[in-house]
Order: sequence, then C-alpha cells, then structure tokens
Amino acid sequence: ECLKYVYNCHNNYKLLKTLEHSSEVYSVAFNHDGTKIVSGSDDKVVRIWDVKTGELLKTLEGHKRRVKSVAFNIGKYDKKPSTKIVSGTPSDTNNEPFGTPEKSLRVWDLETGEFIRMKNPGTVNSAAFNHDGNLIVSGNFTGQVSIWNVKTGELLKKMIGHTNGVPSVVFNHDGTKIVSGSRDKTVRVWDVATGNLLKILKGHTKDVNTVAFNHDGTKIVSGSHDE
Repeated sequence: ECLKYVYNCHNNYKLLKTLEHSSEVYSVAFNHDGTKIVSGSDDKVVRIWDVKTGELLKTLEGHKRRVKSVAFNIGKYDKKPSTKIVSGTPSDTNNEPFGTPEKSLRVWDLETGEFIRMKNPGTVNSAAFNHDGNLIVSGNFTGQVSIWNVKTGELLKKMIGHTNGVPSVVFNHDGTKIVSGSRDKTVRVWDVATGNLLKILKGHTKDVNTVAFNHDGTKIVSGSHDE
C-alpha cells in the first residue's frame, strides 16, 4: 500500500494523520480553507479526506489510468468554498496507444461526485485552476499548454513551444499569466489573454518537474533533476 502523511508544521513537524491509497500517490493538495485534502493515485481514483479526522469523505472513480494531477478550485467563482476538483491522467483508455489524445481531464463536483470532461486534452501531466475557478490550465505529454473553460469543457487557447512533456503548470494569483515547467529543461511564461509566450527561462540542465509563482507574481521558483 502507498500512504501519504499530514504533518503539523507548528509542532516540530509532528505526524498527524496517515491516509491510504492502494498504490503510489502522484499528487496531493489542500483546499483553500485547509479542511480537506485531495489525492490522486496509481490506483486510478481520486480521494477526498477530512484533515481534522483523517476520514475518507469521498472516492471519485472513473479514470482508467493513474491520476497524475489533482487540485481544488478556490471557490470564488461558485461563491462558496472549494466546490470542484480537477484531475488529469496520462490517458483515459486502455485500448489506445500511450500518447493518443483522450478525454482525460475531468472537473468533479464535490457535492454530487459528477464530472464534466475537458474535450481532447491529450495525455495530461499537470492541471490547475485559476484563482476565480472559471479556467483550468493543463500541460500534456507532448509539450502543449492549454487553457479550458470549466463550465463547458471547451478548449480556449493552445500554447505551443515546449518540445517535451510539461509536468507542472500554474496560474499567477491575478490569473493574467501562466508558468510552465518542461522536460525540455525550460520554464516558460505565457499571457493568458492572448496565449502568447512572454519569456523563456533557461538554466536547468535536466527536466523541470515543478514551478510556482509567489503571491504577487513577481518571482517564479522552479525545481528539477539538476545535480
């Protein structure tokens, strides 16, 4: 079994809870008020947990391959806290070759467990909501970065530039920019309104695995396999 852990950062990082999946866990996230955790696993399910008790609140089933990316919405768009989760998988059909574009990016309703699919996102490595919760950005296996309408599932913009897969994508706080990190060893910054590439940040010598903006969007941090 594969486990994930919740620590108390104000008490010498004391272990608080151990939460279980039946296989490797690829992605975890807190909701905005810190009361819930979402996790995505090699066991093909998305699970929602209560932070205080460690209780499993809901299991979201339907993906046919490992779940590589999960995130809560912030809640502003729906006028209430974290009502949706996005989850992405490398492929959603076992009968298709790996890398075949599939409908493998889902937005789940936390209350009903129902979902809508983004339309043909490709093999999804990473996904995130904007702060308003009305847009999703995804990065796929081929290097494409895409922006989606949460309500309709429609593809709004497709950003081409990376030459290898994109393990990490995120909006800045005001939703005007996206940063993406790729296995092509670069970090790229994109304009949300136009889809234009604003900047290529070079320096890593190996795959870029994770990227993030600071709160005011003036700095970016990136992590890689660099030695």
